[in-house]
Amino acid sequence: MTVAARAAAARTALEPAPAVLRATAEILTSWAGTVVAGTRRAEQLDRRAVTLRRALLEAADAVELGETAVQFATGTAATAQADLAAAKAQHEEVRSELDRVLDQARALETAHRAEASRVEHRLRALGEPGAALGEAPGGAVNLADVTGGMARFSALGKELAASLARAPGPAVTPPSGAAAAFAAAVSQGGR
Repeated sequence: MTVAARAAAARTALEPAPAVLRATAEILTSWAGTVVAGTRRAEQLDRRAVTLRRALLEAADAVELGETAVQFATGTAATAQADLAAAKAQHEEVRSELDRVLDQARALETAHRAEASRVEHRLRALGEPGAALGEAPGGAVNLADVTGGMARFSALGKELAASLARAPGPAVTPPSGAAAAFAAAVSQGGR
């Protein structure tokens, strides 16, 4: 196969690459937004859970104090009983709220895992034969073809470099730095 034919084959194999990259970027951009929103919500739930755990400890202390007051109450037993009932109700209310927050956190985790799985499947589908990509020639691309094309293009570049290195002409010592390399290339007629 000639160098020109190999270059044409490499170019053809790489044509779908921009569409694959655009589709990948779109998927990952969407995923990044999902992760940011999920992280924000998880932090809110965490802060709320920490606050509720503290309130639950305080409510448990109030229940314990109420029980102690009831045990040692003499003439004001009815007041102590009412205080104990109020402390138990408060404890139960805080526990219920904490349970709701923890359920929301578990639901958020489940949703995160499900979305991560969907993103993974979407990304994997980009490499499957017949995967629709919208802007790809023919509407389909095989990622293996793209990577194979890139490998052929790289091999072709290596061959071209070797051919140019064997071309007759004065030996060129590469200058240091990009500006020096550009100046040397221009002074030698673009070689």
